[in-house]
Amino acid sequence: MTCLRSLILFATMLPTLLMITPLPVQASDAAKTVTISYELTAKGREFGAMQVTRTPGMHGEEEILRQLKATAMTLENGQRLQVSESALFSRDGQLWEYSARLKGADTYEIRLLRDKETLDIKLMVNGNATFCENVQTGDVDYTSQYLPMDKLGPEQSASYRLLSLDELSVVGAEVRKGGRERLEISDRTFDCTVVSQNTGSTKTKKWMAKDANGYWFAVKEEIRSDKGGYTVTLTGYRISQ
Repeated sequence: MTCLRSLILFATMLPTLLMITPLPVQASDAAKTVTISYELTAKGREFGAMQVTRTPGMHGEEEILRQLKATAMTLENGQRLQVSESALFSRDGQLWEYSARLKGADTYEIRLLRDKETLDIKLMVNGNATFCENVQTGDVDYTSQYLPMDKLGPEQSASYRLLSLDELSVVGAEVRKGGRERLEISDRTFDCTVVSQNTGSTKTKKWMAKDANGYWFAVKEEIRSDKGGYTVTLTGYRISQ
């Protein structure tokens, strides 16, 4: 698992997740597609880039968001890594679907499926299942990187039980909403809410803003752990119908 953990650490913003049966999505008349670009740096060196595409829709009367993410990285050992992710989540931070594919010297796939009260986790290497685990959904909170930001308060840390893809186990996380900061990046100014998150040995600081559809997204993110650290910084923000 050492190699897999290393890959997952550098596959930035891989969320701690729940996934349930895929939902049919209808486009929203007022929806705007938002495309966000980022650069990834570690020790002052750029080692990757990421593009996120967000398209709102409706499932019945509920507003949901489809997010596609593509990341390309070159690790310190020269290995090139490509990561593709797909997620579907609602405005309150509930994640409905998730899948990820990490391609380097080997190909890793992460699939999470919810069947009644059980969360089935499967990791595959080059198409072969190498790890399977069942977790009771009642032992895991729904929150992940898609935090219900409007419910977070600055006075105290909110504790969540998150499924860590790094440790492949349920871990405790503390999330605290800090003050507000204005960031000027790529000729744009963003009024951000600062959020600190501690998950096991990983400490994350996020500068969050709302996109054109009112969903929170990270303008900047700093990730530190005992395995190293990196920074994700916005480089581009585009809106289209």
